[in-house]
Amino acid sequence: MSEDKATSAPNLDDLAISVRRHPQDWQTAQYSFSKLEYPHLDRVSGGVGRGTAHPTVFCYVWCDGMLSGELAHSCSHGPAPHRIKVAVPKVCNTREAYARVRAIADANQAERIARNKAIFRISGD
Repeated sequence: MSEDKATSAPNLDDLAISVRRHPQDWQTAQYSFSKLEYPHLDRVSGGVGRGTAHPTVFCYVWCDGMLSGELAHSCSHGPAPHRIKVAVPKVCNTREAYARVRAIADANQAERIARNKAIFRISGD
């Protein structure tokens, strides 16, 4: 007896995504895909705001929502939980996981560019 494809397909919202405070950090944590907020491209990391060499996928997570691992975050500036900015490094994730987050970040980037063009009435591509 064969399984229904809908029941055998993995739920991508439960896909584990590896994140870091900065793409080069040694500490890595895993979050459920469904816990990532506003994937976008940026060149400045969370925390101390270190720059990156190229646009990187970032998103926001709650510091106490990780499945496993650890992040460079101390909660010393106030009671937890905190919404923190994290990078989604390509090297730490499966091809499928990174592609899923990157597609959303690219769409958010396109929306942001379109919104800025409308606000500032910039013409052209």
